[in-house]
Amino acid sequence: MAPSLRTVLTKRGPVEFADDGPVDGPVVLTVHGSPGGSDQGRLMGGFLVDAGFRVVSPSRPGYLGTPWTPSVATPHVQAVMLADLMTELDIENFGVFSWSGGGPCGYRLAVEYPQRVRALVAFAALSARYEWRMSLMDRLTFGTSIGELLLKVAIARTPRFIVSGTLSSEGSLTDSEVERRTAAIMADPELRSFVLGVAKTAVMRGKRMVGVRNDALQFATMPSLDLPEIDVPTLVVHGDADSDVDPSFGRTAAARIPAAELLLMARGTHLALFVDPGYQQAQQRVCDFLSDD
Repeated sequence: MAPSLRTVLTKRGPVEFADDGPVDGPVVLTVHGSPGGSDQGRLMGGFLVDAGFRVVSPSRPGYLGTPWTPSVATPHVQAVMLADLMTELDIENFGVFSWSGGGPCGYRLAVEYPQRVRALVAFAALSARYEWRMSLMDRLTFGTSIGELLLKVAIARTPRFIVSGTLSSEGSLTDSEVERRTAAIMADPELRSFVLGVAKTAVMRGKRMVGVRNDALQFATMPSLDLPEIDVPTLVVHGDADSDVDPSFGRTAAARIPAAELLLMARGTHLALFVDPGYQQAQQRVCDFLSDD
């Protein structure tokens, strides 16, 4: 997708966002993960745009063009900030689609705005306190200038290595599963582009560094998200082989949210909804769930 970012001044500060899809389509707000940004949100919502949705993809505070201040540090306040963004865009009713570290903010949107949030889809989403422990390899690859340079070179010259490494690090797959899925992704230009695109958004320095540091602190000290208070249709999607956010986060959220539905994807990684076997059927389920019909 070609960049087309805007910034709106909300009551709690500026928010950078992308706005894709038909203006008259049902609106979905994406809440990106950690690391992430509006670019990741656009990747997340690409299949929704293809299905006719209007997708608003903001950068949470500390990521890319949305500045961080202590007043917008917590997922609870960030949820209010994103609701303010939708108000500034004259969007009253919308669906929410959150991924991974965007889960707490997504859940809080559903808690705080039951009259505005049409439906919530939480994919591989954090739903409670979480100790974000980054491996030495991740810190070197995504958190240093040399690592970022090597990542760019690898994406351009050895994309298969990046795809294989991503699958290995994001799921508890066997070597043969990684090999088969890597071959399938490399044979599909759209899937390959998605995985390589996500790798670019996983950088933890530069314009994402403040957001990463804040998220790590917030996840470790996060108060209750009040999941039993959610009173909007909720679909929780999780891969049962996710090694980044343990499937227990999805199971627990689905059990605590009244009438929530749980879609557990067999042998699914942290990317299950986007590239793993069964992703097309799962995406259709998400589209149906977020539809305003």
